[in-house]
Amino acid sequence: MEAKKKAVKKAAKKAVKKVAKKAVKTQTEIVLRVEQTPTIPTVSELTEPMRDGKNITLTKTWVGEKQLLQILQRTPKQYVYRKPGKGGGTFDYVSVSYITKALNYIFGWNWDFEVFEHGVEGGQVWVKGKLTVHGMQAGQTISKTQFGRADIKYKRGTKDMLDFGNDLKGATSDALKKCASMFGITSDIYEKGEYKATGRYTMKKCDYKKP
Repeated sequence: MEAKKKAVKKAAKKAVKKVAKKAVKTQTEIVLRVEQTPTIPTVSELTEPMRDGKNITLTKTWVGEKQLLQILQRTPKQYVYRKPGKGGGTFDYVSVSYITKALNYIFGWNWDFEVFEHGVEGGQVWVKGKLTVHGMQAGQTISKTQFGRADIKYKRGTKDMLDFGNDLKGATSDALKKCASMFGITSDIYEKGEYKATGRYTMKKCDYKKP
């Protein structure tokens, strides 16, 4: 009889240990599943392209999430060029063909650009242009206006313009780039002076520094 009681107690202890072990294992599996659950970012959690580690909150508009991601991304380095500037130093720029391709890709060719003023002053031609992008429904438009300029080129040794039409074209391209940067396209290139003033940008490099 005593031996039977001992056998029952031993069996009971084994059963308790087995249940406890199973419970611990189950709990561990649950914890692992929680840790591995992916976090899906939303538009309000988009990383600002010019300030590492910071977030911005965007007001909801008719512009889609994919469009916003394309607009706010850093300009791919293979499309960024560098040339000397007046008074020394160098600056970065992108070609107007990149701007038009980006606008076509983001807005599906549903945009237009208009020059409604131009003039000549101080050896330069300037234009005032307006970039407008459209949504799929009536009334869904956003417009940005900016000036662009280009140096007038003269025939060597004369005061005769070499190709004024080409100079106008250069000023128009400059205005289009600036309007696009106001939407956010290549703003990391054409609005970098704002970040240089706060010590966030180094002109000798194409990458942004942490503050």
